[in-house]
Amino acid sequence: MANSPLSLLLFFGGQDDATTSTSIHIESSSENITIYVPVLLDENKTVLKMYENPQITGNVTIAVIDTEYGKALMISGSGLGDYLFNWNEVPGKDTDRFVGWLEDTGRVWPGEKLDISKTDDGKVITVSEGTTRIYQLNETGVLKFYHVGDIGRSGSSEDYLFNWNEVPGKDTNRFVEWLESKEHVQPGEKLDISKTDDDRVITVSGRSTWTYWLNRNGNLEYQSVEKNVISEMFGQGLFFTKEENGQLNIYAGNNEININEKHGILKEDTQTSDEFLKGFTISMSNYTPPESFFQQPREHRMFYAWVYSDSEVENVRFNFHLNPENRIDRRDLSMRTEGRVHLRKGWQVVNLSVGIGFWD
Repeated sequence: MANSPLSLLLFFGGQDDATTSTSIHIESSSENITIYVPVLLDENKTVLKMYENPQITGNVTIAVIDTEYGKALMISGSGLGDYLFNWNEVPGKDTDRFVGWLEDTGRVWPGEKLDISKTDDGKVITVSEGTTRIYQLNETGVLKFYHVGDIGRSGSSEDYLFNWNEVPGKDTNRFVEWLESKEHVQPGEKLDISKTDDDRVITVSGRSTWTYWLNRNGNLEYQSVEKNVISEMFGQGLFFTKEENGQLNIYAGNNEININEKHGILKEDTQTSDEFLKGFTISMSNYTPPESFFQQPREHRMFYAWVYSDSEVENVRFNFHLNPENRIDRRDLSMRTEGRVHLRKGWQVVNLSVGIGFWD
């Protein structure tokens, strides 16, 4: 049993097929878009068959085309995306639809008791459910997300800043200049500065309240809790309005394309992970397969690729993933945009990073 094929299978675990994949995520408020992005090519510079069978979420179609920079995946979209709710009818007859969207996206718990109101001439919807969230339309009709909560801050300083005995007093201006430089207070903010606890604590009250004291080593320490601070929440996706029949309707401008291909199980004695990975390139780019997969540094390295858009598109990101599924080498390769990319009209260069995954 010790040297049988079954024992080796139990030791290493089952081996899956080597795979390649591409994922593309687009967020756009334009009703009609056309984008060209690079495609994966095999060792013969042929487009992989996986592009014939995409999994698409949203309202787009794809086709592989030839361009002046090489082969590209043309993505064409039409329409506004998914209709979510009528802004004018929240609170009102679309409240349930609005709450359903909040629940579906994990912003509130199903069945949670909510206090929903509208302020600022109808431009802000406030949702309170223990914490408070604000949904606001900006000047271009894009929905912005904010969280309202308390922020605690603390720290210390060893530098000479001011004469402790002269605050409040002749060193107050010097003290306030330091507060402004640390962004504890805003320039010109009206402040109430006092000493408490037998002159061992300086208290500063303005838009928030700060306390300052000297620790046993003579260093200055400070802390504050700022109440009801409004902070923008990023990475929430693109949601925008369109006026239709006098109503502001909210749409989700998200489109996602996922494409996968299996290549069979690698045989370590005939094909290594290095050989598998060097069999692929990326069109419309200066990417070249690494000389050695194993000698690649752990840190990301960069290369560039051409992308085209016929209109302004708020956010695009795409990723290429190559996984040899070699049970001995146990590494894979990803090439992706650096976060979300804002596309302008026409051809442009975007940067991509190479990352290597390692596991036992």
